[in-house]
Amino acid sequence: MVSSEGDYTIGFSRAYAGTEPFEAMFEKFRQRSYELENIDKGTYTPEEYEGCIVELQRVNEWLGDAKALRGSLLKEIESQDLRSFSILDVGAGSGELLRVAAQWARDTDRTPSLIGLELNERSAQAILEESKAFPEISSVRGSGLKLPFPDASVDYVISSLTLHHFDDDGAVNILREMGRVARRGMFVIDLHRNPMAYFFYTTLGHIILHNRLLREDGALSILKSFTPDELEILGQQAGLKNAIGASAAIHLATGGARVLLVEQKKFPRAKLCGEFISPECTPHFERLGVAAQIFAAGPAKLTETVFYSRQGKSVSVPSTWFGAHGVALGLSRAEMDERLLRRASAAGADVLEDAHVINLLLSQDRVEGVIVKQAENETAYRARVTIDATGRTRALARRVVKSANQRKPQRASLVAFKAHLEGARVATGACEIYFYRGGYGGLSSIENGRSNLCFIASARAVRECGTDAERAMRAIICQNRRAAYALEHAHACTPWLAVSLEGFGRHTVTPASGLLSIGDAASFIDPFTGSGMLMALESGELAARVIGDHLATIRLGAGLGELEISYRAAYKTRFHSRLRVCSMIRRAAFLPGLAQMAIAVFGLSDHLRRRVSRATRGDSSETYCHPQRLNDGG
Repeated sequence: MVSSEGDYTIGFSRAYAGTEPFEAMFEKFRQRSYELENIDKGTYTPEEYEGCIVELQRVNEWLGDAKALRGSLLKEIESQDLRSFSILDVGAGSGELLRVAAQWARDTDRTPSLIGLELNERSAQAILEESKAFPEISSVRGSGLKLPFPDASVDYVISSLTLHHFDDDGAVNILREMGRVARRGMFVIDLHRNPMAYFFYTTLGHIILHNRLLREDGALSILKSFTPDELEILGQQAGLKNAIGASAAIHLATGGARVLLVEQKKFPRAKLCGEFISPECTPHFERLGVAAQIFAAGPAKLTETVFYSRQGKSVSVPSTWFGAHGVALGLSRAEMDERLLRRASAAGADVLEDAHVINLLLSQDRVEGVIVKQAENETAYRARVTIDATGRTRALARRVVKSANQRKPQRASLVAFKAHLEGARVATGACEIYFYRGGYGGLSSIENGRSNLCFIASARAVRECGTDAERAMRAIICQNRRAAYALEHAHACTPWLAVSLEGFGRHTVTPASGLLSIGDAASFIDPFTGSGMLMALESGELAARVIGDHLATIRLGAGLGELEISYRAAYKTRFHSRLRVCSMIRRAAFLPGLAQMAIAVFGLSDHLRRRVSRATRGDSSETYCHPQRLNDGG
């Protein structure tokens, strides 16, 4: 969210014009001051501090931070039509902005949960004293450098006139902490360092301000504050610059395209997935500007993948074989997808959650957008290019195929299950893959000391277990000796998720003119490779690059044919080889005898094992997207 009000800069904006001629005249405005203010040194009396709290409310109204809040955060909440929301104000003072938000919520019939955080004990008390009329406001004493809140536990985190009190390293830490705790977004309001603001404050301020702390500290605060470019750099260092459909949306939005991202569920939400993030994904997260948020979620570090035959024989594949980072991550899709979605929103994409695509907009077999149902409202959104990122369901592509061919879908022969477990005895730092008759499963650690179990079994075997996931886990997976040991005392701590699988391999990546497929909607690679997440990120980046290359001609009403040809060719170059390798070794994954033989053979040679393993991932050194601005427009 970028906006400017008065002498404040909200977010990491470049939009504030400033007063460059004055900056050229006054050398001291070229760099921010790091001199401590009285409030930071403690050089004040209790009476001066009490007077500061009272008079500061008037100063903030004069400078307009309440107006800035209404024009940014409250406007965002209104646009999202949130009937309930939570806000954490870091460095809340006496809670002025929280009371503004509380009154606005009452006026608009919303239910807020508002928390003010202050390190100073007196200020923490003042929040409650000044907010007696607003029981929805609470106070917490703590440090912005280490917020006493879990990850993604508050909808919005704000900070007003606080950041300039810290040096650059401290400011980066606070921004990183705010990003960690924020579930939907964060807003920073602070002074803009320029001579005009300093001149008016030191002249008019000395006339109308009676409190010494405000007169002296206020002027110094302007010298300690930031320019928009400086704030943007700090945001980059905190991993917030511009904050698997979401990955494509981020690339396109940061490139200048107008993007609508439609999500069927409300985030965060669980999803059936192996939740194994291979080492090659980290550079993708960095290019997406979300790496800091991903690592802040506390993922488990996985240093090897160990494959176990039914009889317990094993072979290991080190994570160091895949990319310079050399460590895979175990992180729930709820955590990862939430961070990607919020990053897409921060990058400028319009995000619709709890929304359903109920139909395509078609014109002479060309897809020109979608019809979306959200709550009881149906809205048509026209787009020059539509991306199907609906995963294995291929919800958009199937609509095109269904229109062209009314063939009855085949009955799925496989079923996949997933749940988070407690009590599993998985080896530290390992992703364990178990082979058994009719399928295979994976167990690995994720955040918060839990494990993720995802397994595939034949539909027939599942029906014999009464379609009961817990029973299937015991009867099917535990045919594998190692799995029986690892899961002996394990129990599900989340509901089981299940989905039918029709098969693996590649689908049509351009199902219709104007429609591209990415991720599992384009190709469902075998999960035992551990590269599903990597392919989702790679294909999202690839689609964004190809669209960017052709966007200028598409906007002129031409170029769709060239776009589709380019995408098909680039997709084949990138993914054909690994998909072919996977199809060749797939049979061994479902036949215990062949799996045991393959494990024995690969165990004889590190060179062979490494070569085959890397063949299922492609060239990890190749990158596709070099960020650049696209032409303005949609």
